[in-house]
Amino acid sequence: NKVATRKATYCPTQMGKCPVTCDNCTSAPTTSPTKAPTKSPTTSPSKAPSKSPTKPPTPSPSTGPCADDLTHTFVLNYDNSIAVNCSWITKNMKQVATRKATYCPTQMGKCPVTCDNCTSAPTTSPTKAPTKSPTTSPSEAPSARPCVDSGTYQWLNGLGVSVDCSWLTKNPLKTATRIANWCPNTDVSFSCCSTCQI
Repeated sequence: NKVATRKATYCPTQMGKCPVTCDNCTSAPTTSPTKAPTKSPTTSPSKAPSKSPTKPPTPSPSTGPCADDLTHTFVLNYDNSIAVNCSWITKNMKQVATRKATYCPTQMGKCPVTCDNCTSAPTTSPTKAPTKSPTTSPSEAPSARPCVDSGTYQWLNGLGVSVDCSWLTKNPLKTATRIANWCPNTDVSFSCCSTCQI
């Protein structure tokens, strides 16, 4: 066998340069280079960009202030031809309590400020600033029309007779007494605004 003869002849001097041919390869150098390059590139780039963009966009809740609906109108109980807005309820200081008792049970949803119906906590502080401007300028709407006595409104006087606005001044001797007795009435004063001068 020439292989065995040649290995026996030359390998003692050539095994350093021909380690495979001369069966001179040990296990130590073959294992170390195979594992080193496999771990470094796999862990570092995977976790860096995952945390920053998760929390920023959280919307803040918004609460609108409690305010009367400036476009809302309603008709009077005694004369459905007359439409008024929320500010009418507090326009005549002498009649505020009566008007609130009469109209707020049905109008408090549209007139929460006028009818003292602002109940939620966030609306208490902002309601003081806006309540002054809406109550002065929009109140001109119902009063912008000429103050003319209603031609359809009637009520029963103390004698049980149905009378209208002209009755207040029909008898010059009783005009002052009738105005003093009847004009403080909310419905009479509004429907006979010219005669009652309100």
